[in-house]
Amino acid sequence: MMKWMMAMGTGKKPNIDRIGISYMLQGEAGADVRDLNAKTPPAGKDWYYVGPHIMLVLPDGDKDALRDVGQDTSSSAPS
Repeated sequence: MMKWMMAMGTGKKPNIDRIGISYMLQGEAGADVRDLNAKTPPAGKDWYYVGPHIMLVLPDGDKDALRDVGQDTSSSAPS
């Protein structure tokens, strides 16, 4: 997970070689769930808030395992 966080902080593509798990006990708020560096929400969108959650990162070869997991943060409900 640290590889992913460090890459995101520098704007680089992470080289993930194993499963990473992280948790955010206080949740998070942001402008764009698909662009962590966005300073304002995209046109027609609002700021998002996600309650406490876990985050997973997978190696590129395994990313299809999460293909059907929803990414809609508007309801705060499990996807």
